[in-house]
Amino acid sequence: MPEKDPDHWLYRLTPPEWLAAADNELAAARRAFLGKQQRPAVAHARRAAGMALNALLWHQPDPAYGRSYMEHLHALSQDAVLSDELRAAANRLVK
Repeated sequence: MPEKDPDHWLYRLTPPEWLAAADNELAAARRAFLGKQQRPAVAHARRAAGMALNALLWHQPDPAYGRSYMEHLHALSQDAVLSDELRAAANRLVK
């Protein structure tokens, strides 16, 4: 397993820290949706998904998923190994 590295885009947080950050973003997305603030809500939801994926990429890096949260979502939406449901969810966040 890699070491935590504050200077590396992926290893600056541990997988549990990435998941905690994703939970915070998801909570912010919910608050924004409830406040009828669609753009910020979608941005937070995208970030939450990307951060959660970083927790997985920590253990199994895949250059096809890129570095940015949007690159992650684009790759998820087209990954034939994944379920149709997961690809469709990622695709909804991309649009």
